[in-house]
Amino acid sequence: MQRILAFLMLSWLFFCACQSSEHVNVEDSKKFLEIVDSIKVNYLGNLYLTDFCEKTEIYLSFDLTSDTIVEFDDTGAVRNKFNPTKEGPEGIKDAIIALAYHNDSTILVQSREGYYFYNKEGSLLRKIVLERDSPLYSNMKYNVESLSDLIFSMDRNFSNEPLISEEYYKDVHHISEINLKDSSITPRVKFDKKSLYLQSLGFYYFSSPAFDFNKMDSSLNILFPAEKVIYKYYPFKDWNLGSVIKTNPLYFNDPIITPFNQRPHTMRSLSYGSYYQNIFSAGEYLVVEYRTGLPKTVDLPGSIEELNDIYQEKNNYCYELYRDDEKIASDFTTPEHLFGLRILKNNGELIFQLNKNRFEYDFEVFYKCKISL
Repeated sequence: MQRILAFLMLSWLFFCACQSSEHVNVEDSKKFLEIVDSIKVNYLGNLYLTDFCEKTEIYLSFDLTSDTIVEFDDTGAVRNKFNPTKEGPEGIKDAIIALAYHNDSTILVQSREGYYFYNKEGSLLRKIVLERDSPLYSNMKYNVESLSDLIFSMDRNFSNEPLISEEYYKDVHHISEINLKDSSITPRVKFDKKSLYLQSLGFYYFSSPAFDFNKMDSSLNILFPAEKVIYKYYPFKDWNLGSVIKTNPLYFNDPIITPFNQRPHTMRSLSYGSYYQNIFSAGEYLVVEYRTGLPKTVDLPGSIEELNDIYQEKNNYCYELYRDDEKIASDFTTPEHLFGLRILKNNGELIFQLNKNRFEYDFEVFYKCKISL
C-alpha cells in the first residue's frame, strides 16, 4: 500500500500545473537537441534514474514498483541491486522519496522516517531518524544532495501555517540542512523578499521548489514553479544569495492566483498554465525544465484521469540551457519518444528517458543527448 501511495503521489506531482499555453514550435526548437547514444538497461521493471557518479561512471536508479535500488553502467549492465524495504531492523518501513550517492561509494536513501546510508551490497551503515514529519517531495525529482558532512533536502514543515494563508509564505523555509557530524537539522532558504510568492495578492497552487547543488562552484540553485527566476545560494558562505538569474521563457504563461484563505479551483489550476518542474546543475552548465500547460483550445478535463491522458500529448516539455549563468539555448523540446530529463553531466551531456507511456518496451531505455548550438 505504501508503494502504491508513493506512486500515486509521484503521478500527482508529475502532472502539477496551473492557466493556458500557446502553440510550441516543436520543429524549430528540437534542432538544438541531438541524440548521440542510448542505454538499454538489462532489467525488467519501472526504473527512475536519480543520480550519476562522475568518478565511477555508474548510474543510480530505483524501481518504482518494487523499491529495488539498481545501479547500471553505460552498457546497460546492472552492477548492483538491492531492496532497502526488506523486513528487519535495517529495512525502510516507509516509501522512498529521495535517492542519491554519498561520497561516491555510499547510497543515501531518504524516506519520511529519516535518512539511510547503505553500501553497495545493501548493508545499512547509518540511520538518521527524523523526530517530526518528514520533508516533502521536490517538485519533480527524487531530490536530495549529499556532501561529505552535509545533506540538503526539500522541506516545507518548518511552518505551522496553512498553505492557503499569507503568513505561510512569510514563514516557510524550503531546505533542510542536515549535519552528519551531530545529526542536527537546520532550516534554510525562505522566500526572497522580492519573490513573486511574497508580492502576489494570493497564492499559487504549487509553491514547492526544485533545487540542485553544483559541486564545482558549491552553489545551491533553486527554482520555484511559478517564478521565472533562478536563485543561486552559497551554503558555505553563510547561505548568501549570490545571484538571481532571470529566465524569460518563450512559452511560459502565468499560472492562476487564488486569493489567500480561499480554496483553489483544483481542475482549472491543474489544467492550464505553465510551471517550472526541474533544475539540473553540473560543472559549468545549468538546465531548467518547464511544462507549457494545456493549449487554450483544449476543454477543461472532467477528472484527473482525463487530465493525465491529455497531458501525455498536449503538455510540452521545454528546456533552457545556461553556461556560466548565461543562457545559451532556449525553449527547445524533445522528440516525442523522450520523456523527461533525468541527469545533467559535467560535460553538458543530458540523459533523457524513453516515454514508455507512448512506446511499449519491456526494458528501460535512456538516451544520451547533447545540445547543438
